[in-house]
Amino acid sequence: MAEDPRVTLVNLEYARAIAQRLGDMSVTVIPAGLLDLDTILPLQDITTIAPLAGLVAHDELHPALVYLLLRAADDIHRPGDMFSRVDEFPQPNFVGFPLSPDARRYFEDGLGFLDRSLPYWASNLVKRLAILLIPLVTLLFPILRFAPPAYSWQIRRRIYRWYADLRRIERRVRTDASAETRQVQLEALDRLQEAVGDLRVPLSHSEHLYHLRLHIRFVRELVEHGDIPCRPAQV
Repeated sequence: MAEDPRVTLVNLEYARAIAQRLGDMSVTVIPAGLLDLDTILPLQDITTIAPLAGLVAHDELHPALVYLLLRAADDIHRPGDMFSRVDEFPQPNFVGFPLSPDARRYFEDGLGFLDRSLPYWASNLVKRLAILLIPLVTLLFPILRFAPPAYSWQIRRRIYRWYADLRRIERRVRTDASAETRQVQLEALDRLQEAVGDLRVPLSHSEHLYHLRLHIRFVRELVEHGDIPCRPAQV
């Protein structure tokens, strides 16, 4: 349309004053020859005003869509064109409508590492997962703190429970040191030793397992050769 000889661009002498009074206008200088270098159109620099472009959306628009619209506008318009400079649009200044918190956050923080490195759906998924993981980690922290002692106790418990049988054998022999009782308790010790031999524990708890085996051997020697004073069973 500007190439139509019937159309003449008006050079506004008071362009800055007009733009400032209107508030939503910007001063634009069209250099000579910008529209057509062959015919040198316009013939001289033209100072005029232009309305500020605005990207307006309903206040109920989803924050994710706000982000996507601004990102798309950034990719398309930020390099500039014939009539606008680099980084001139989009921008948060001279906005005739309230700037949404999501848009303000976009202009203040820009694109994060995830947004620059991943597609939108992937970065958005990672952000949502991070939000879900924060309370989960908060709940898991006490559990993880007490997990090692609980695990250690559970392993020791598998070993210590055999001491009840070992003490029972010793008490029976001490209350009745007859040959028949000794034989029965030796058979019980054999079964106990066989069961303990099949017990598997981590290397870090092997010390407790070998202590149990030593104690089984001690009770066996006590039953076989020890002079066990016989005492009445307590009621």
